[in-house]
Amino acid sequence: MAYNGSNGNISVAGPSRAPGNHHTPNFMSTLHPPVQNGHPYASPPQTPQTTPHSTGGSEEAGDSHSSLYQSTTAAYHNEEILSHLYHTGFQMGNYSDINLHIENRQYRLHSLILARSTTLAHLMSTASHSSPQTIYISLASEPLITEEGFSIALGFLYAAVSLQLVHPQNALSVLASACYLGGMDDLAAHAYEVCKSSISLETLPLWIEFVESIVGDEADPKASQPSDRDKDGSNTRRSILGIYADKLRDDVMQYFVGVLPREIGAFDPQPAAPPPNTQTPSASPDRPSGYEVYLRLFTLLPYSLFKSCIESPLLPAPSDHVRYNFAKACVTARKQGRGRDGEETVVLAFGTEGGSAVCLARKARKKALWKVTK
Repeated sequence: MAYNGSNGNISVAGPSRAPGNHHTPNFMSTLHPPVQNGHPYASPPQTPQTTPHSTGGSEEAGDSHSSLYQSTTAAYHNEEILSHLYHTGFQMGNYSDINLHIENRQYRLHSLILARSTTLAHLMSTASHSSPQTIYISLASEPLITEEGFSIALGFLYAAVSLQLVHPQNALSVLASACYLGGMDDLAAHAYEVCKSSISLETLPLWIEFVESIVGDEADPKASQPSDRDKDGSNTRRSILGIYADKLRDDVMQYFVGVLPREIGAFDPQPAAPPPNTQTPSASPDRPSGYEVYLRLFTLLPYSLFKSCIESPLLPAPSDHVRYNFAKACVTARKQGRGRDGEETVVLAFGTEGGSAVCLARKARKKALWKVTK
C-alpha cells in the first residue's frame, strides 16, 4: 500500500525534561535566535551617515535618515527584549513568581506573561496568593494535548519564536493547547494551517481516526444524544478545538471525497488486461491501483462517514452506475471489518432529481437463536 495504515495518534508525545535549575525541553534546547555581531535576531542599527549637499533638500534627507534610524532601532530593541524574555524567562525560568505544574512537570514562569492566556489568568485569580503562587493543571481528559504541544503554547506567551517549532507531527497538539489556554489566536491559526497542509494519502488513516473521534457513528446510540449535537443538528461532539474541529473535519472529508480520488485516479478507466507473462507496473501486486487504494480506505470509515462519502455529490464517479458498483465493492470489503456489526446495503434509485441516486442503508444484524432440545 502507498499509505501508512498503522495505528497511532497524530500528535507526537513530548520529550522528557532534564533535571536542573531550568526547564528547557530537549526539543527546544537547540532553538536560539540567530546572532549577528553579538546580538540576537538582527545587527544593531548603524548610525546614519549624511552627505552635505550644495543644493536644497539636505534637511529632508536628514529627517528621512533619522526616521529610518529610529524605526530600525525600535524594531531591534523590541526583538532584543523578546529574545531576553524567551531565553531568560521561559527557557531558564529566572526571576519567576509562579510555579505551574502540568502532570509531572513543573514550570517556573511569570504571572505578568501568563496573564495573556485567558485560562491561566482565571486560574491565577482564583488560586491562593502565596509566594510564589502555585497552580496545578491536569490534562488527563484532553488526549489531544501532549507535553510538547503544551510547552510550545506556553513559549508563545513569551515570544513568537515558538512558531518555528510547529510541524505536521505536533501541529494538532499545539492547536489543542492554544485553544485550551486561550488568547492565542495567531498560534491557533498557524497550527491549523499546518494541520490542513499535512492532510495527504499517507496521513489520511490518522486523520480519519481524528474525524471519527469528534463525529462518532450514527449507529452508536451514545453518539446521537442531544448533548452531543450542535445547534445546526450535526453530530459533532464537543471538542476542545472549538471551531477548528469543524474546519478540520470538513478539510479531511473534502480531501478524501473531492481531491484524493482524482490524485490517484480512483475512477479512471482501467487499462486492458496485459498479455500473459507480461510484467507491467500496473499488474504488480506491490503496486495496487488507485481504485484498490481508495476502496481499502473506505473500509476504515465508520458507517456515518461511509454513507456521507458514498452519497456526496463531490465524489467524482463518472456515473451513478460506477458509484453503485464502487459502493457494492466497499460493502463487500467492509463485512469483515467496520461493517461486521450491521447489515449494510446499497440501493440504486431511478428517476431522482438532484442528489445522489445511490443510497446506503444499514440495519442491525439479527442475533442467532439457539434451539434447546430436550
